Amino acid sequence: MNESENKFTPADVIKAYKEKGLSPTFGCYSIYRENGELVAENACCCALGALIAGEKVAATHPSIADDYFSVSTFVQKKYPWLMIRGFTDGFDGHEPEEDRVSYLESYELGKNCRQAVLDDPELSQGI
Repeated sequence: MNESENKFTPADVIKAYKEKGLSPTFGCYSIYRENGELVAENACCCALGALIAGEKVAATHPSIADDYFSVSTFVQKKYPWLMIRGFTDGFDGHEPEEDRVSYLESYELGKNCRQAVLDDPELSQGI
């Protein structure tokens, strides 16, 4: 991630989960309503979802019905797709699939965020 205002750390992810009362999940994106309301059972969401939870964001994809949108729709407005892909691959525990620098940097961040979540006694319960 090159844009300094868009950088975040594993500590930011942990803080977002805890402050917003969310539980981590791996392997899927979260879904939100247009008003920023999380639409998920047991308030589970991905790391990127935790970071944007509660933001007033507009649905930007015309094929999404009933004002729902996925985290991926919103974060693509903030971050390059290669960054999102690298981060989510790392956070979800997958092996890296690219050798481009921006992907690998984002992959490492995702991997570090995953480890921070797993190492946190409060957040790792029930995972």
